[in-house]
Amino acid sequence: MDDPSTSTQALPAGTRVEEFVIERVLGSGGFGITYLARDTALGRQVVIKENLPVQFCFRDTHSLTVAPRHSHGDDVENFQWSLDNFSKEGAMLASLDHPGIVRVLRSFQAFGTAYFVMPFVDGMALDELAKDRAGKPFSEDELRGMLERVLGALGYLHDRGIYHRDLKPGNLLITNEGIPVLIDFGSARQRLSERSMTVVESPGYTPFEQLQTRGNIGPWSDLYALGASLVKLMTGEAPPKTNDRSFGDPWRPLLDRADLAGKFSVGFLKGIDRSLKLQIEDRWQNAGEWHAALRGETLAQPVAVTPKHVPVTASAAVASAPVTGSEKKTNFVPWAVAACMVLGLIAVGKSVANERGNLAAASKEKPFENSLGMKFVPVGIQTDSKTVLFSVWETRRQDYEAYANANIGVDTEWKTPGFEQTGKHPVVCVSYEDAVAFCAWLTQRERAAGKIGSGDEYRLPSDAEWSFAVGIGEKEDANATPKEKHAKIKDAWPWGTRWPPPEGAGNYDSHSSSKIMADAYDRTSPVGKFQKNAHGLCDLGGNVWEWCGSYYEGSPGSRVLRGGCWYNYLRDYLLSSYRDYLSPDDRDDFNGFRCVVVSSR
Repeated sequence: MDDPSTSTQALPAGTRVEEFVIERVLGSGGFGITYLARDTALGRQVVIKENLPVQFCFRDTHSLTVAPRHSHGDDVENFQWSLDNFSKEGAMLASLDHPGIVRVLRSFQAFGTAYFVMPFVDGMALDELAKDRAGKPFSEDELRGMLERVLGALGYLHDRGIYHRDLKPGNLLITNEGIPVLIDFGSARQRLSERSMTVVESPGYTPFEQLQTRGNIGPWSDLYALGASLVKLMTGEAPPKTNDRSFGDPWRPLLDRADLAGKFSVGFLKGIDRSLKLQIEDRWQNAGEWHAALRGETLAQPVAVTPKHVPVTASAAVASAPVTGSEKKTNFVPWAVAACMVLGLIAVGKSVANERGNLAAASKEKPFENSLGMKFVPVGIQTDSKTVLFSVWETRRQDYEAYANANIGVDTEWKTPGFEQTGKHPVVCVSYEDAVAFCAWLTQRERAAGKIGSGDEYRLPSDAEWSFAVGIGEKEDANATPKEKHAKIKDAWPWGTRWPPPEGAGNYDSHSSSKIMADAYDRTSPVGKFQKNAHGLCDLGGNVWEWCGSYYEGSPGSRVLRGGCWYNYLRDYLLSSYRDYLSPDDRDDFNGFRCVVVSSR
């Protein structure tokens, strides 16, 4: 919301500041003003933020210069502090490089105060988008996709000791490509190194520790605000102010709300409820912790079931009818509801058991098929008493499209690789991070559909698992890193031990002067067009490089890719033991991925 005391002191339209010309005010608050401006040097629109803390300074309407309200005393000191702090904040933001965080292009001083410049991003603030979607509630898939991306951005910030401190739907921009971007860092402060001039509160979103002079600010503070933002999107109302929650807390956890039962999974609601705990130690302690739980990597505490609260997961075939208040009518109603729920859950239990039975009974001749039509077969691997089944083929465009359509903010580069593809071709131009996000979404989707159990999950194969799938796992040193195992096994290729490859061995480069074989495809081919290996797997050689879950050097850094691609033809590049490696955010038109499903039978 604009602060009238600030907006009346805004620079007039047409004012030139350095090489920028002010077009109009975008917003204002107690600390400053944000403008839309034109960069006359580059001919583009930008956003400029101006330091103007109205408590301590004012703008002379003739000279447009900003000065302290009083020529001596606290106003002078506080205004100078604001300039120093603003400049530090601009420099800090300029050092960040994350797609979910607004960038700072440059900073400067003019008219007696400080400014920094940011790119103008087409999009809509999340609160406005919610209004625009009136009558069409956000689905869990949409909110999960957005939550994962925002958690990634917050984790990036928090790792650097930076906190947003004013996260709310109005400060989350959803770009035209659907990517959530954190904006308005007017309240961002370096951890333990800077102080706030005054309390900044966004009622319902600001945690209690931010209202205290020496509050214990940390990742949990931004995560509280993020949880409150999700509540606003789901229910239409933010939680009560934290001061009001301090005594006789009126807040009802999401798990206790009958209107949300069946619309959102229990685990998803529990995650939000945990973020909104009043006590810091009861909340998520960092973004990674919530992110891991969201992806099913850790299990939250079991839900306590009371006679008036019977949680039903998203996989249940029947929705829970609200029981609260039914005692006024007759004892028959709650009994009938309970009976229907028990019968429904028994039916669901049988369905899940049957699907898991299919998963456990999968074989080369009879693969397990999921709801997207992806097929999985065992390759003789067990990890921690769990069976690992490999997808028969690389993840297709049609599979990835289902994920992209269900989630806000999925990068769109996969849609335009620069050559023709159909839905049956392997998806390309996806990063390791994209592939991991797809697997997490697929896990939640398949659990909700009853296709896999709560202990089963989809993920990328490890480097060692990929080696077993291609037939060299037992020949490699289990204690060595992928880098140490790179290209060490000679005369072993996905098709066998003879060179050159026989006809139909895979989709490899057929246009180089050193072509090894001919095929009908210039770039990628539809999956499953070439010979299967002994396990019934296609394209473990050629078509696209496949992301694996392992680090190339065994420690955080580049991730492993296996299997070669459509442009490879050199003998060593096609070895089953050959590894490529790239940064996990790299996207290329020759990189894709293959999923595994891990069964806890």
